[in-house]
Amino acid sequence: MMAGLLLCAAVGMANATPALDMLVIASRLEATPPAPLVGVAWSAPSHRRSVQALIEGREAELESDWSTAIEAYRRATVADPANSAAWAGLVRVGTAVGANAVAGQALLMQLQIDPERVTLLDAAADMALRAGQDDLARTLLVRLALSEPALPDERQVRWMSALASHLERSGETDAASAFRAEAGVLGESLARRRPIGSEDRRRWEWLIRRLAAEGGQSLARSLLERRLSAGNLPLAADRGRCVSACLALDAATADTAATVALITHLPRSQRRLRLDFRRDVPLAELWVQAAIVHQTAGNRSGARLLLERALEEDSAHRLGLNNLGYILLEDGLLDEADPMITAVWESDPDQPALIDSVGWLRLKQGRVESDSEGRGALDLLREAARRSDHLDPIILLHLGDAESAAGHADAARRTWRHALALLEHPDFKSTNVRTFDRIQMNDWGVRVIDSEDLYDLEFGAVAPALRSRLNTEPMDRSGTP
Repeated sequence: MMAGLLLCAAVGMANATPALDMLVIASRLEATPPAPLVGVAWSAPSHRRSVQALIEGREAELESDWSTAIEAYRRATVADPANSAAWAGLVRVGTAVGANAVAGQALLMQLQIDPERVTLLDAAADMALRAGQDDLARTLLVRLALSEPALPDERQVRWMSALASHLERSGETDAASAFRAEAGVLGESLARRRPIGSEDRRRWEWLIRRLAAEGGQSLARSLLERRLSAGNLPLAADRGRCVSACLALDAATADTAATVALITHLPRSQRRLRLDFRRDVPLAELWVQAAIVHQTAGNRSGARLLLERALEEDSAHRLGLNNLGYILLEDGLLDEADPMITAVWESDPDQPALIDSVGWLRLKQGRVESDSEGRGALDLLREAARRSDHLDPIILLHLGDAESAAGHADAARRTWRHALALLEHPDFKSTNVRTFDRIQMNDWGVRVIDSEDLYDLEFGAVAPALRSRLNTEPMDRSGTP
């Protein structure tokens, strides 16, 4: 069913034509197509100059002489602003060399020449959506809807979903509901199809990523689960991709219940993850991995629940014990955290993160120095810092707290200053943001949160805590400022 017909049904205008309905909305949103740009006469000298420059641009492009090609194509468009071939050359060359501003402007100029050309509208809308140019994207998507385009199904679902989000933000709620419903119907049809070949899989993954990035997270999540439930994914890798993306989308919205329902009802053959698709992931491990995704996205309460489910399945799961123990420790539940954290550390006493956990626990318990009962916080955290090459600001924050509690004020301030210097070094943030990019795209398969926001969730509170300590009195022996 065409989008225009859906709009008629949604707004109760069954006797109106689809084009009229869309034109009314386009008029309200100031998104009606402009009149085509008219070029110079063919007999004009400027037309001949434009054609000659176009030829020079193509020759330079063939030789990969990008700067000469751009200069020639620009001369062609100055001589004749309606030289569509020259603008197309600027799109190609700009894209090839990563000059997105050049390519984007050239694409919009092509649209001025041919305002209703579907492939141009689709490409320009794609560029605007990726660049976050919301007003331009909305205008282009409305114009695309006016054309009722015959595009591949994945692209149809993408633009209808994106348009629904933009219409809703603009107050066009009935139209938004109609486009969202149509995107859902076509998307479910796609989800039920058996993937054939790498190109089919590439298009599907592209669709899920675009939906997640452009306001269609709920639709992406439902399509992934539909594809899993259809039972037509012969490759374990396909099942792993779907499960991992579902977990990421749930984590982004803190929908712990959806993750619980998903894992509870997954058959053994579908207990796969994107980077661990070659084996059936044990149920306890799947709960733990889901908890890690939720905690990374900031859903601590959900992560705690998922870790509890993991330990119900396997009470000795080391990573589950450590992660739940650390959450309990941060929540001040020391008696519950102690046996978990201590047991995991004793089973693998050389891991810096585990040493840090038990050292931080000992500090909160007031056990700063080693004694007949065992190693104290100061000894443990010094070892954790040494094994991490003094490059983990959170471990250094903890070590500084232990030094302060032990009465070593000067050492504590040196440690805190070193931790703050790490955090304030530009490479530290950029490196960690890239790490979060890789986690989302490689481990989860879909970007659901800005990686800078994930960085802030992980490290955002550390720098203020360090600055506070550097301007306050030494801590008492319980680890409290």
